[in-house]
Amino acid sequence: DCGPRDRCRLLWIGVEWDRKGGQLTYDTMVELNQRGVDAEMVVVGAPPPDHCDHPNVTSHGFLNKQIPEQLATYESLWKPAAFFMLPSRGETFGAVFCEAAANGLPSISTDTGGIPDAVADGESDLLLPLEAGPTDYADAIEKLWNDRPAYEQLVQSTRDRYERLLNWD
Repeated sequence: DCGPRDRCRLLWIGVEWDRKGGQLTYDTMVELNQRGVDAEMVVVGAPPPDHCDHPNVTSHGFLNKQIPEQLATYESLWKPAAFFMLPSRGETFGAVFCEAAANGLPSISTDTGGIPDAVADGESDLLLPLEAGPTDYADAIEKLWNDRPAYEQLVQSTRDRYERLLNWD
């Protein structure tokens, strides 16, 4: 079940805006909107810089999963999202990619460091080169977003990959 994915919501979770690709995610969202794709960026963690003041950005700040109300907010953000986007400039593995897969949410990230161990390019997620910019990310997202059967297949393969590999059962 893909949930109410009526809008191309890009969920971004990170405490380091620059290293985790917050600006690239923001610029991709802006590019998608300029192309006519109804895109939104949902931010958890680091607040966007002042110059990222856009009506389609919703920032929840840091959510402490030890506080029940904040955990409930955190958990509620996965289902309506269309993609988990974290184009990190450097990462070891990223357990948050497993969380995305558990929620059937395809990840869009960078082919660098340990990310390819968590994110399977083409199988369940998308990896772009480190030098890819907002246009490249928007191209990949727009292509999938406009091909619902391909998008639905990606969602299913993301969840399947979680069941097969990305859990501790």
